[in-house]
Amino acid sequence: MPCQRLKGSYDHEQSSTYKDIDYDLEVQFGTGEVKGELCTDDIILGPNIHIKDQTFAEISEEIGAVFS
Repeated sequence: MPCQRLKGSYDHEQSSTYKDIDYDLEVQFGTGEVKGELCTDDIILGPNIHIKDQTFAEISEEIGAVFS
């Protein structure tokens, strides 16, 4: 299960600039594994930072205690 500790979370269905780049991702850690996919979206941080087509991992599954 993705991290539920944040007040809000990213929902690509709410974005008009989201793009799935069709690249599955699996990362092994000593305490578990995360799975998801790479995608791009426009990122806005505060009033002055706007990054177009930023690639990032959208994690959909956490196996084990990866972030504990």
